[in-house]
Amino acid sequence: MRAVVRSAFQDQPPLELPYRRVTRPSDTVILEVLHDLDMRHQSDGVQWWYQWTVVRPYERRVLDALGIPIDRGFIWDASG
Repeated sequence: MRAVVRSAFQDQPPLELPYRRVTRPSDTVILEVLHDLDMRHQSDGVQWWYQWTVVRPYERRVLDALGIPIDRGFIWDASG
């Protein structure tokens, strides 16, 4: 995961985290960023899905680098 993110950030400025912390993304930093993400669990009576609530700029950069979609929900199929 670190290699993918660092490769995507190669020609970009360092990752600016809260409290003016600027860094190259390490394993720990990437996991901290992903841990802080919030998702909302929703249902329309037929399907369940998860949708991002707030995605901060530094979180968006990491998600984009990993190829994780931000603008759509993740559908959960209860049938397995």
